[in-house]
Amino acid sequence: MLLKDESILKILSSCPLLSDLRLEYHIMSKLHFVMPSLQKLTIVTNSGTEHSPILLDDYIQSLEISTPSLKYLNVEDFGSTFYVRVRIRSPSNFEDTSIYRRIVQLKLSVYRGVFEELLIYLLERSINLSVLKINKLTTLDCLKPSSSVPRCLLSSLQTLKWREYTGTCAEKEMVSYLLKHALCLKTAKIFAESSGLFEKQPKMDDLFSMPRGSTTCMLVFD
Repeated sequence: MLLKDESILKILSSCPLLSDLRLEYHIMSKLHFVMPSLQKLTIVTNSGTEHSPILLDDYIQSLEISTPSLKYLNVEDFGSTFYVRVRIRSPSNFEDTSIYRRIVQLKLSVYRGVFEELLIYLLERSINLSVLKINKLTTLDCLKPSSSVPRCLLSSLQTLKWREYTGTCAEKEMVSYLLKHALCLKTAKIFAESSGLFEKQPKMDDLFSMPRGSTTCMLVFD
């Protein structure tokens, strides 16, 4: 069923007790709604190249939600010609709440830009983080990891899993940063990209030569 933004808002307004919502769009412009009961939200947009460029202005432009009970948020965008930046805005006392302190597992997939900025931002605030999963990093430039060290790396992070690793400069810099500063790390599992173009052995040697802050860290490369 093809619905416009206004239709979706009408449907949502009639579901005051909704706790789990998944939205799948091919084209979406603006979506602003208030749902106090919502706990899980998944938004998938497919803005593939089959659409005419003239429709670009109709793609997702902004997402603004007021969901005080939200525990899970997943935004997936498959656009090939632009990127989506997500900004979390809140009252001034938001940083003092326990929302980040409750995060013990973090799964992150970034396909364009802002990876380092976003990851460091989350690590610095998730002081009890125990498991970090990175599914994919797509960026052209080498990263310059922060000179500061997030508290979770020094005291709580125990497991690192990185999938679709290709051994780019950006990936190596970030893996090196995490291995060096994660003092409590027990397991680091790096899964290589499945593409036949990936040269596994040289990338594996690079990883095993990286210094580790944890003397008990087991590094697994698959």
